[in-house]
Amino acid sequence: MQCKRAFRGLEEKLDVNRFYEDRATEIVLDNTVDARDVREVIKDFEVEVVDTGFAIHIKPKNTDKGKALLKVCKMIGLEASDFLAIGDSVNDVGLLDVAELGVAVGNSNPRLKETADKVLEQKDGEGVEKALMEFLDYE
Repeated sequence: MQCKRAFRGLEEKLDVNRFYEDRATEIVLDNTVDARDVREVIKDFEVEVVDTGFAIHIKPKNTDKGKALLKVCKMIGLEASDFLAIGDSVNDVGLLDVAELGVAVGNSNPRLKETADKVLEQKDGEGVEKALMEFLDYE
């Protein structure tokens, strides 16, 4: 709800375009506006602005993919240590932090590479395929 309110306030002050319309947990903007301007305009809302370099995400404060994984684990009776996480962006940092093994694909954000347990040379989908084959014996 806070994200929607923040977005409405943002639309009044900046020319912004939603990148995805169907995200339930966040608002995703085209990277056509400066994230610093977005942060300034919506600083009074209980949201965070994450610039992944690909898009700008407006999400509720204190939420991330790692916290979501922990919540799902609790619901289904598993531990985060049962999971392999693969990512490429700063919004994947929390996820890689809590999973047993965090893997960054070759074209990942430098901050994610610092967090990852393993950094692959392969990029994008080829990196995901390599991680699945190498760490899960998936063929």
